[in-house]
Amino acid sequence: MILSVKHLSTAGLLTLLMSGCSITDRGNDYQLSRSNDRPLVVEDGAFYSTDKLVIPNEQSIPVYKERHDFIAPDVPKPYVPFADLKIVWQDNQMWIESSSNLSSMKTAVTEFFSTLSGEQDVFHVKADNRLETFPISFVQQSWLGALWSNITRLYPEKAVYEVVFESKGKVNRLGLRYQTIKTDINGEDTVSDWLTPKADERVYSTALDLWGQLSTKIKNNEELLSARNQTEPNSLWLDYQGNYAVRLNTGSDKQTLINIINKSPLHLINNNPLEVAFIPASEIPKVGELKKLVLPPLGGERIVLGNIRRRNLDDLTWEQRSYPVILDQRSNGVFVSIDASEADQPKLVSYRVMQELFQTMNSN
Repeated sequence: MILSVKHLSTAGLLTLLMSGCSITDRGNDYQLSRSNDRPLVVEDGAFYSTDKLVIPNEQSIPVYKERHDFIAPDVPKPYVPFADLKIVWQDNQMWIESSSNLSSMKTAVTEFFSTLSGEQDVFHVKADNRLETFPISFVQQSWLGALWSNITRLYPEKAVYEVVFESKGKVNRLGLRYQTIKTDINGEDTVSDWLTPKADERVYSTALDLWGQLSTKIKNNEELLSARNQTEPNSLWLDYQGNYAVRLNTGSDKQTLINIINKSPLHLINNNPLEVAFIPASEIPKVGELKKLVLPPLGGERIVLGNIRRRNLDDLTWEQRSYPVILDQRSNGVFVSIDASEADQPKLVSYRVMQELFQTMNSN
């Protein structure tokens, strides 16, 4: 019985293989096929099917039959005009003068310091003519960074900003100064006297950011912005990153800018590409040059160990660096800016360079 089953299985397998080998391959039959061109005859009175796009609430959509030219949407403007708010250094303070009302100035100041600190309630003194912030760290710490400071007892330096408001006739102004707070390993704070923003590069850059925000975001300063004609040449502008730029005449070119640089206190380091600096090219340190290896001062004197080759330019101050000049041709003029990304305070360096150019252009 078992043998007969095996014989039947073998016979069935052979039959299947032989039948499979006899299957006709019709994979290419489609190349020989022909379409049926016989028309479809529909009886009289039959319903004709149609394809229709169904649009929800189509009856509520107005139909415009008039044809208009396509208007491309405006692209974001990379430069915004800068209201020329006067800066006065007096009584250890930086004073910013404006014709805007004090209420708008206070609103702009509150928004600025709230953004700077990341806190909604940033002032612990709120008087009619005086605002004083809570301590704001120079370095924004994460939760993990704050935990590490608590463990190591190495706390970042903080600053307290004071803003006072005054009215003198039609001109309102605000004064800015600051004091630093340093916390030692025992948790005791050392508070400095009130200082001018120029005493620290970081605070100076922050003060200029406030100046820029006041000139671009105070709504009541619209008359100042509109007073600056869009075709006015030789004006100070801000780009979308908050850096400063100067706008030249529409017909200005590279040679026009070179002439302005040669008349300014700046030094032209390179013509192609354009580079400027605050010192002559011969005084700018370069990689590979010899520099003195100096130990920190002990007893009031510095100790010079010898000379070493300069491997990088990381230790240079902003006065020792050169800055590439960027010429941007726009429909409303030629905009001049610099690449100061290598500096510790790029916005502050941008302001210093553009101020030199701006004053030179307007002195002629």
